[in-house]
Amino acid sequence: MQKNKFVSCIVPMQSLIVSFLNALPPRRAGQRKTAQESCPQCENSNINCSFAAKSEVMVIVIGLMIAGIILGYMLRDRNLKIVHELITWAIFLLLFLLGITVGANKDVMDNLGTIGYEAVLITLAAVSGSIFCAWCVYRFFFSSSDRK
Repeated sequence: MQKNKFVSCIVPMQSLIVSFLNALPPRRAGQRKTAQESCPQCENSNINCSFAAKSEVMVIVIGLMIAGIILGYMLRDRNLKIVHELITWAIFLLLFLLGITVGANKDVMDNLGTIGYEAVLITLAAVSGSIFCAWCVYRFFFSSSDRK
């Protein structure tokens, strides 16, 4: 297979990555993988390819964000109402897909009673805290003192 330039840059950091990954606590007993294991997708057995793949995704995400900032700066004088609509629909789509993922997760569905109870408590606490903080900000920063 052809070596990726990004992966080649990570090879000098191999010992640091291996030390870090081996120091992590295992998630479940008997299922811990170390960075010394060979990757099934390439010949390189000395690096953690998932780290390289995740790093490549982050470079793409940050690059897209920077490109969006530059494009937004260039188009700042135009009415970008369509962008707000697209963001709203993208959030709806992401929430729908998240719901599909949660519904397809057998562990979550089997423990829905316990998880649901905790989720409701956390949600109520977060919403209550947000409402209280918003009220405090409004009262102390936006409310005029001469109103009754």
